[in-house]
Amino acid sequence: ITVHKGELPELEKTERSLSHLVGANFEHIIVAQLKPELHSFARKKFPKSRLILNKDNSIYDAMNIGLDQSSGLFVTFLNSGDELLGSPVDLLEKSSSRCLQFRSTLAIDNLIMSGMVMNHQNFIAPNSNIRYQEQHGIFSDAEWMETNIKTFGLKMVEKPMAKFYYGGVSTRPSMKIAIKNLRFDKLLKSRIKFFLKAMLISLGAEWITKIILKRKYL
Repeated sequence: ITVHKGELPELEKTERSLSHLVGANFEHIIVAQLKPELHSFARKKFPKSRLILNKDNSIYDAMNIGLDQSSGLFVTFLNSGDELLGSPVDLLEKSSSRCLQFRSTLAIDNLIMSGMVMNHQNFIAPNSNIRYQEQHGIFSDAEWMETNIKTFGLKMVEKPMAKFYYGGVSTRPSMKIAIKNLRFDKLLKSRIKFFLKAMLISLGAEWITKIILKRKYL
Protein backbone atom coordinates (compact mmCIF):
# COMPACT_ATOMS: atom_id res chain seq x y z
CA ILE A 1 0.00 0.00 0.00
CA THR A 2 1.42 3.38 -1.02
CA VAL A 3 0.10 6.67 0.38
CA HIS A 4 0.78 9.64 -1.86
CA LYS A 5 0.08 13.37 -1.89
CA GLY A 6 1.42 15.88 -4.42
CA GLU A 7 3.28 15.44 -7.71
CA LEU A 8 4.06 12.15 -9.43
CA PRO A 9 7.90 11.72 -9.61
CA GLU A 10 8.17 10.30 -6.07
CA LEU A 11 5.35 7.88 -6.79
CA GLU A 12 7.06 6.79 -10.01
CA LYS A 13 10.25 5.97 -8.04
CA THR A 14 8.28 3.71 -5.70
CA GLU A 15 6.49 2.04 -8.61
CA ARG A 16 9.77 1.31 -10.41
CA SER A 17 11.20 -0.39 -7.32
CA LEU A 18 8.37 -2.96 -7.46
CA SER A 19 10.24 -4.63 -10.33
CA HIS A 20 11.75 -6.79 -7.54
CA LEU A 21 8.35 -8.49 -7.32
CA VAL A 22 8.14 -9.58 -10.96
CA GLY A 23 6.62 -13.05 -11.02
CA ALA A 24 5.14 -12.72 -7.51
CA ASN A 25 1.42 -12.68 -6.81
CA PHE A 26 0.89 -9.20 -5.35
CA GLU A 27 -1.29 -6.12 -5.64
CA HIS A 28 -0.19 -2.49 -5.39
CA ILE A 29 -2.77 -0.14 -3.91
CA ILE A 30 -2.08 3.60 -4.25
CA VAL A 31 -4.14 5.92 -2.05
CA ALA A 32 -3.49 9.35 -3.54
CA GLN A 33 -4.46 12.98 -3.26
CA LEU A 34 -3.78 14.50 -6.67
CA LYS A 35 -4.74 17.65 -8.51
CA PRO A 36 -7.85 16.93 -10.63
CA GLU A 37 -5.92 17.55 -13.85
CA LEU A 38 -3.57 14.67 -12.96
CA HIS A 39 -6.25 12.03 -12.38
CA SER A 40 -6.51 10.63 -15.91
CA PHE A 41 -2.74 10.88 -16.44
CA ALA A 42 -2.06 8.94 -13.21
CA ARG A 43 -4.46 6.16 -14.23
CA LYS A 44 -2.59 5.76 -17.52
CA LYS A 45 0.80 6.04 -15.77
CA PHE A 46 0.11 3.27 -13.26
CA PRO A 47 -2.16 0.82 -15.10
CA LYS A 48 -1.03 -2.20 -13.05
CA SER A 49 -1.78 -0.55 -9.70
CA ARG A 50 -5.15 -0.02 -8.07
CA LEU A 51 -5.37 3.76 -7.83
CA ILE A 52 -7.72 5.19 -5.20
CA LEU A 53 -8.17 8.94 -5.62
CA ASN A 54 -9.65 10.53 -2.53
CA LYS A 55 -9.42 13.24 0.11
CA ASP A 56 -8.39 11.67 3.39
CA ASN A 57 -8.17 13.15 6.89
CA SER A 58 -4.56 12.10 7.57
CA ILE A 59 -1.84 9.71 6.47
CA TYR A 60 -3.28 7.13 8.88
CA ASP A 61 -6.77 7.54 7.45
CA ALA A 62 -5.27 6.98 3.99
CA MET A 63 -3.45 3.87 5.26
CA ASN A 64 -6.74 2.53 6.62
CA ILE A 65 -8.37 3.14 3.24
CA GLY A 66 -5.59 1.04 1.68
CA LEU A 67 -6.08 -1.70 4.27
CA ASP A 68 -9.83 -1.73 3.61
CA GLN A 69 -9.16 -2.30 -0.10
CA SER A 70 -6.43 -4.91 0.26
CA SER A 71 -7.17 -8.53 -0.63
CA GLY A 72 -3.78 -10.21 -0.20
CA LEU A 73 -2.71 -12.58 2.57
CA PHE A 74 -0.15 -10.05 3.87
CA VAL A 75 0.11 -6.25 3.82
CA THR A 76 2.97 -3.76 3.98
CA PHE A 77 3.39 -0.04 3.30
CA LEU A 78 5.73 1.84 0.99
CA ASN A 79 5.13 5.57 1.25
CA SER A 80 5.49 7.56 -1.94
CA GLY A 81 9.22 7.92 -2.56
CA ASP A 82 10.17 4.79 -0.61
CA GLU A 83 11.94 2.06 -2.57
CA LEU A 84 11.64 -1.69 -2.29
CA LEU A 85 15.13 -3.26 -2.08
CA GLY A 86 14.22 -6.87 -2.72
CA SER A 87 11.43 -9.42 -2.71
CA PRO A 88 10.22 -10.71 0.68
CA VAL A 89 7.94 -13.31 -0.92
CA ASP A 90 10.13 -16.34 -0.13
CA LEU A 91 10.28 -15.27 3.53
CA LEU A 92 6.51 -14.85 3.69
CA GLU A 93 6.09 -18.47 2.64
CA LYS A 94 8.22 -19.54 5.62
CA SER A 95 6.77 -17.10 8.17
CA SER A 96 3.90 -19.35 9.39
CA SER A 97 1.56 -16.34 9.16
CA ARG A 98 3.67 -14.29 11.57
CA CYS A 99 4.57 -10.62 11.17
CA LEU A 100 7.99 -9.92 9.68
CA GLN A 101 10.26 -7.09 10.80
CA PHE A 102 13.16 -6.21 8.49
CA ARG A 103 16.16 -3.95 9.10
CA SER A 104 15.36 -0.23 8.72
CA THR A 105 17.27 1.64 6.04
CA LEU A 106 17.00 5.44 6.09
CA ALA A 107 18.67 7.71 3.51
CA ILE A 108 19.81 11.21 4.51
CA ASP A 109 21.37 12.82 1.44
CA ASN A 110 24.37 10.52 0.73
CA LEU A 111 24.30 8.93 4.18
CA ILE A 112 22.56 5.60 4.80
CA MET A 113 21.47 4.72 8.35
CA SER A 114 20.51 1.16 9.19
CA GLY A 115 19.18 -0.51 12.33
CA MET A 116 16.61 -2.94 13.71
CA VAL A 117 14.05 -0.21 14.39
CA MET A 118 10.45 -0.96 13.61
CA ASN A 119 8.73 1.26 11.03
CA HIS A 120 5.82 0.50 8.75
CA GLN A 121 8.22 0.54 5.77
CA ASN A 122 10.05 -2.51 7.11
CA PHE A 123 7.10 -4.38 8.60
CA ILE A 124 4.81 -6.97 7.00
CA ALA A 125 1.65 -8.19 8.72
CA PRO A 126 -0.99 -10.79 7.89
CA ASN A 127 -4.02 -9.08 6.36
CA SER A 128 -6.69 -8.69 9.06
CA ASN A 129 -9.24 -6.25 10.46
CA ILE A 130 -6.61 -4.45 12.59
CA ARG A 131 -6.67 -0.74 11.72
CA TYR A 132 -4.86 2.48 12.60
CA GLN A 133 -6.39 4.58 15.38
CA GLU A 134 -5.75 7.83 13.54
CA GLN A 135 -6.77 10.00 16.51
CA HIS A 136 -3.59 8.81 18.24
CA GLY A 137 -1.36 10.44 15.61
CA ILE A 138 2.18 9.08 15.33
CA PHE A 139 1.49 6.69 18.22
CA SER A 140 -1.04 4.86 16.05
CA ASP A 141 1.83 3.58 13.88
CA ALA A 142 3.49 1.81 16.81
CA GLU A 143 0.08 0.75 18.11
CA TRP A 144 -0.86 -0.89 14.81
CA MET A 145 2.39 -2.86 14.69
CA GLU A 146 2.20 -3.88 18.36
CA THR A 147 -1.38 -5.11 17.97
CA ASN A 148 -0.37 -7.20 14.96
CA ILE A 149 2.62 -8.66 16.83
CA LYS A 150 0.46 -9.59 19.83
CA THR A 151 -2.08 -11.20 17.50
CA PHE A 152 0.19 -13.07 15.08
CA GLY A 153 3.68 -13.21 16.59
CA LEU A 154 6.90 -11.85 15.06
CA LYS A 155 9.86 -13.11 13.05
CA MET A 156 12.92 -10.85 12.83
CA VAL A 157 14.79 -10.58 9.52
CA GLU A 158 18.28 -9.03 9.61
CA LYS A 159 18.28 -7.84 6.00
CA PRO A 160 16.56 -4.63 4.77
CA MET A 161 13.39 -4.77 2.70
CA ALA A 162 12.93 -1.11 1.76
CA LYS A 163 14.72 2.24 1.84
CA PHE A 164 12.96 5.39 2.95
CA TYR A 165 14.09 9.00 3.00
CA TYR A 166 14.57 11.57 5.75
CA GLY A 167 12.18 14.51 5.41
CA GLY A 168 9.10 12.50 4.48
CA VAL A 169 5.91 12.12 6.47
CA SER A 170 7.33 9.20 8.43
CA THR A 171 10.20 11.27 9.87
CA ARG A 172 8.04 14.16 11.07
CA PRO A 173 6.31 12.78 14.18
CA SER A 174 4.03 14.78 16.43
CA MET A 175 6.44 15.33 19.33
CA LYS A 176 3.62 16.29 21.69
CA ILE A 177 1.99 12.88 21.24
CA ALA A 178 5.35 11.11 21.14
CA ILE A 179 6.48 12.59 24.48
CA LYS A 180 3.10 11.85 26.04
CA ASN A 181 3.47 8.15 25.23
CA LEU A 182 7.25 7.83 25.48
CA ARG A 183 7.51 6.36 28.97
CA PHE A 184 4.89 3.72 28.18
CA ASP A 185 5.98 2.58 24.76
CA LYS A 186 9.39 1.00 24.12
CA LEU A 187 8.71 0.66 20.39
CA LEU A 188 7.98 4.36 20.00
CA LYS A 189 11.01 5.15 22.16
CA SER A 190 13.33 3.25 19.83
CA ARG A 191 11.87 5.02 16.79
CA ILE A 192 12.31 8.48 18.30
CA LYS A 193 15.93 7.66 19.20
CA PHE A 194 16.56 6.46 15.63
CA PHE A 195 15.03 9.57 14.03
CA LEU A 196 16.65 11.96 16.52
CA LYS A 197 20.03 10.52 15.59
CA ALA A 198 19.18 10.87 11.89
CA MET A 199 18.08 14.48 12.35
CA LEU A 200 21.21 15.49 14.24
CA ILE A 201 23.52 13.73 11.78
CA SER A 202 21.77 15.53 8.92
CA LEU A 203 22.64 18.81 10.67
CA GLY A 204 26.28 17.76 11.04
CA ALA A 205 25.99 17.31 14.81
CA GLU A 206 26.99 13.68 15.21
CA TRP A 207 28.99 14.43 18.38
CA ILE A 208 25.83 15.83 20.04
CA THR A 209 24.00 12.66 19.06
CA LYS A 210 26.60 10.49 20.79
CA ILE A 211 26.30 12.51 23.99
CA ILE A 212 22.49 12.33 23.98
CA LEU A 213 22.38 8.61 23.30
CA LYS A 214 24.90 7.91 26.09
CA ARG A 215 22.76 9.78 28.60
CA LYS A 216 19.34 8.56 29.70
CA TYR A 217 17.34 11.31 27.99
CA LEU A 218 15.74 8.69 25.74
